[in-house]
Amino acid sequence: MARPSVSMLLAGTYPARSLDLVERKHGAAIVKALRDRVLCPHLRRGIPAEECRAHAAAPMSISNVARMRQWEACRRCPLNPFTEPEGGKG
Repeated sequence: MARPSVSMLLAGTYPARSLDLVERKHGAAIVKALRDRVLCPHLRRGIPAEECRAHAAAPMSISNVARMRQWEACRRCPLNPFTEPEGGKG
């Protein structure tokens, strides 16, 4: 699949009326490429799920600004694997 087409799919601007053909032709490849990946809102890119867990479990750093910002972002992140979803146990 052409890179511009992938970009339009991810942005939600793909011009096709139906994505059935895209799904049939490329669905398995897309799932394989994105399996076990998390779209990190802080880094603004997909990262392996294990990297997400490592960021979320990392201790707070006061000596490294970038790690401190990542730590703060992980604490607010709805995808954080160590926090309970809103309205969880009640």
